[in-house]
Amino acid sequence: ESKAGNKDSQSCHMSDEKSTPLANLKRLGAVNKRLVAVHMNYLTDAEVEMLAAEGASVVHCPSSGLKLASGFCRVADLEKAGVNVAIGTDGASSNNTLDMMAEMKLAAILAKAVAKDASAVPAQQAMRMATLNG
Repeated sequence: ESKAGNKDSQSCHMSDEKSTPLANLKRLGAVNKRLVAVHMNYLTDAEVEMLAAEGASVVHCPSSGLKLASGFCRVADLEKAGVNVAIGTDGASSNNTLDMMAEMKLAAILAKAVAKDASAVPAQQAMRMATLNG
């Protein structure tokens, strides 16, 4: 059973259907090229592929995810699958500076750690994520 605030639950908290939040959005027809999904810190491999197949975009907010201990976005996997990934700052309550330069640096460094690949998200890709991709 799902309970609000249970980060280990794979069930959507706002639906009677037993599914992940992204699977629930797919069931409702909301996963498509117009979807801009923020955070996406607990994606399965199948969900990464679904986002790519549907042409959805993801906004990665690295400072917010770290400050709230809300998981890690699989940026390198999303990019490899062909998902458009942008960088965001979230809001002042979960990010103390809203500094896009700091977000670019953190996104690049964090992606390397998550992917266990020092070549993941080089500087030019981080710049693209913070500008053209968003």
